[in-house]
Amino acid sequence: MGLKIGFLIEPLRNWFPKFQAQIKSQATELEQKFIESSLDDLPQEILTSLKNNIDGLFIPQIYQDTIESQLTEALALWQEQEDAANSLVILGNPVEQTRKIINETFLGWQQKHIWQVKSLSWKIRPENHSTILPQLQQEIELSSKNHSNNDSLSQRKFIVIIPDLSYCFLRCVDGLEAIDYIQEMVVKYRSIFWLIGCNNWAWQYLDCACKIGAYFENTYSLPTLKDIEIKDWLNPILQTIDLNFNDSRNQEDDSKLGDDEREKWNSKSEKKYFGSLADMSLGISTIAAQLWLRSLAIKKKKSEEDENENTEIESNDSDSMFLQWAKLPDLPNLTKDDLYLLFSLCLHNTINVPDLALSLGEPESRVQAQVQVLKHVGIIEQKQGILMLNPVYYPRLKRHLVNNHFLVVGDS
Repeated sequence: MGLKIGFLIEPLRNWFPKFQAQIKSQATELEQKFIESSLDDLPQEILTSLKNNIDGLFIPQIYQDTIESQLTEALALWQEQEDAANSLVILGNPVEQTRKIINETFLGWQQKHIWQVKSLSWKIRPENHSTILPQLQQEIELSSKNHSNNDSLSQRKFIVIIPDLSYCFLRCVDGLEAIDYIQEMVVKYRSIFWLIGCNNWAWQYLDCACKIGAYFENTYSLPTLKDIEIKDWLNPILQTIDLNFNDSRNQEDDSKLGDDEREKWNSKSEKKYFGSLADMSLGISTIAAQLWLRSLAIKKKKSEEDENENTEIESNDSDSMFLQWAKLPDLPNLTKDDLYLLFSLCLHNTINVPDLALSLGEPESRVQAQVQVLKHVGIIEQKQGILMLNPVYYPRLKRHLVNNHFLVVGDS
């Protein structure tokens, strides 16, 4: 019986493409490791400049558009229907800049409309929680002298804005007096419309503690950002720097971009990068910005020995920045006490050490020591005495808190 050559060749024919793909994958991985080893972190002065530029960006356009739409619709109903809600609450997450989002959105909206407005101007929570209520009353000035209890539709012309409700409470004994006052006012003066910003963790706590949802039923969660919305938001900065996508995993045929994609993206590499950024950041602008910063790098400087070996450096490489694949950092080792502290920090958005200690029922010296350790590992940031969570740790911290049975609200 003759030997059937096809019987031997067929397995080889099936095996070779798999082997070829495996070799290509390993070569790509080695190439990527080589690329990453040739890059350095950004110099501190460049990093600081980019951070300042990000802080100076206007809020993402989709935030403004959707909030304006929700506000216009809610106000129209309130002026037309006697029993319509006299409030709109915008819910973000603990690392979103709620105050900035509300203020910038309303500033743009107000230029198109004429209303009587009183806005809470606080940039931080009052130092002594016992003064929150009197300071709030003094600033928004609601009384029967300047506001009528008359609930006629013609009287509905006044808006009160609280850009960040977390400034109005502290999780401690007597820390909710201002919240009780706001709830009383929203029922008493139907001729006043309330626009309030709040992080969703705080909102969940306040609903459990004082049923705030029964007073403010009209809530709207900020939308998550898509890949192109993140790129468009960062574009004022992207246009000012020379960036290269230095990731071998994205070295694909950019001619495969469709006609509609070419209007949005410069390359497949760019599209994949921002798609990954949107996924890892949960579509949250502050997290996306931090991940973008962490993925920037520059070429390592050549040593004298390398230069003597006639290793050439292209002039544009020495001045360019390179984008690596964005990665979420691992959480540092956290104790149970650390988790309680971080949960309280997220609940209050921003807070100083004395108030944080009060919210935890712990001595200030002990909390200060905890804060120092958490600042050192990078999970907490502090600016002018005010603590906040480093946004880039939020996705994994949230998951870790859920796994440890903390009552954490989900992000939309």
